[in-house]
Amino acid sequence: GTVFDFTATARPEQQFLGWTGDTNGCAVAGDHIVVPMDGARSIRAVFTGPAIELTGDNLTFTAPVYGEVAAEGNLQVRNTGVGTLNYTVVPDVWVSADPPTGSLAPGAEAQHAVRVSARGLTERTYRGRIQVGDPYATNTPGVVQVTLVTTSPPAPSAAIAWGRDVSMVGTQSRQSCV
Repeated sequence: GTVFDFTATARPEQQFLGWTGDTNGCAVAGDHIVVPMDGARSIRAVFTGPAIELTGDNLTFTAPVYGEVAAEGNLQVRNTGVGTLNYTVVPDVWVSADPPTGSLAPGAEAQHAVRVSARGLTERTYRGRIQVGDPYATNTPGVVQVTLVTTSPPAPSAAIAWGRDVSMVGTQSRQSCV
């Protein structure tokens, strides 16, 4: 019968783990397999690569509706796999992350500043997410839920004093308002 000879080649960000499927009767030597085609077979090369770990399942912010950068928090990304994690941080429209990309060796981690903007939003609760992705990661994308509760702006207030001898705070002299 016909014999096929395969070699699994990992990308630089990945590592070969082994062969799965109909490997009975095959000669396996690491990333190399010789397959006798004596019938229909399904054989798969299995690889591992970088893995995304994100701190916290969600981030929650409260901000007044007019705020440009209303609140800040942090997102931590860690590479728990093998190979370099080259990732992009993709937030929803009213959320931003800085820096928007990163590159981590196995075991390394990085902090990203997360900001939300309530500018142009109405008073209510908004739910969104931040996705962290690398096409070679074993668990892409990683997702963190983001909640923004917008509140009414505080009412303006002012203190006014009048009279003949009104003391000015922080001074020794007496002032008069007429």
